[in-house]
Amino acid sequence: MYFDILVVWLIFVSMTLCGDERWEEWGEWSSCPVTCGRAPHVRHRSCKLSENQKVCPEEGQEDIGECDKGPCPVDGKWSQWSDYRPCTVTCGQGKRVRTRKCNNPPPAFGGQGCHGQSTQTTTCSRSDCPIHGKWSAWSSWSDCSVTCDQGIHERSRMCNNPPPSLKGKDCEGIKFQTDVCVMPRRCPIDGRWSNWSEWGVCTTSDCNKKIGYWVRTRLCNNPLPMFEGKMCKGQFVDKSGACFDPENCSTDGGWGLWSSWVCHQNIAKRIRFCDNPPRRKLGRECVGDSTNIYLRSQSSNMFYTRFRKWKWK
Repeated sequence: MYFDILVVWLIFVSMTLCGDERWEEWGEWSSCPVTCGRAPHVRHRSCKLSENQKVCPEEGQEDIGECDKGPCPVDGKWSQWSDYRPCTVTCGQGKRVRTRKCNNPPPAFGGQGCHGQSTQTTTCSRSDCPIHGKWSAWSSWSDCSVTCDQGIHERSRMCNNPPPSLKGKDCEGIKFQTDVCVMPRRCPIDGRWSNWSEWGVCTTSDCNKKIGYWVRTRLCNNPLPMFEGKMCKGQFVDKSGACFDPENCSTDGGWGLWSSWVCHQNIAKRIRFCDNPPRRKLGRECVGDSTNIYLRSQSSNMFYTRFRKWKWK
């Protein structure tokens, strides 16, 4: 404001003193004495002297102006530290933090930022925290419970890494773990008997004796012996009691008695059957006629034999 008034006053004085003289054109402004901000600089001019004037007046020869190089850089400066924040934990060792800002003033117009840290940390202590238990690593698997085929093995772990203390929680999960183990060798399987079969028909090993036995059987297949297992102990065949007329023996047929004669007109007839005993299985049939027939003579009461070979079937 003061500078502006001064410039106006100098112009007024120069016009008053020079009267009707005419001034030369103003010269170039002097260089600005600063590299940033605002500052005064000057320019000069000369007057054309009249016949009555020997020297130009000093006033009015110089003009003072203001040059503006733009705002100067402002380096940032730290504010005051804030209060420490509460401790980061409710038990055990924690931290407290306080902060400050680079805003007193903040950096501007290319000024440098603040040097140093914006945060400051210190330790803080609270009462001891509960320690919750954690599992150790699993142990190695135990030996298989069998030496052949399929069995079980197990492994374990301890809640000691660390153990629970100060009212801490115990470990969650299982302490023991089991799994199937398979051995390379197969276990021997001893044979066991199946149930007895039903009693069979009467049979014999000597048909001449005409006496046989009822027989039943069983098998060593429940299960079969495998992988060097033992065979069943005992008998495969069981015989019970004695029976007659074994089914596995053949019997040759034998003739029964002749029947009584039966007469019809001029024919007399009698028969017999091969049933004493009947032929069985591979036995031979009866040999001979099963029927006798006689014819009456027309000239007498005598009968004559007429042979007809009938076999019993």
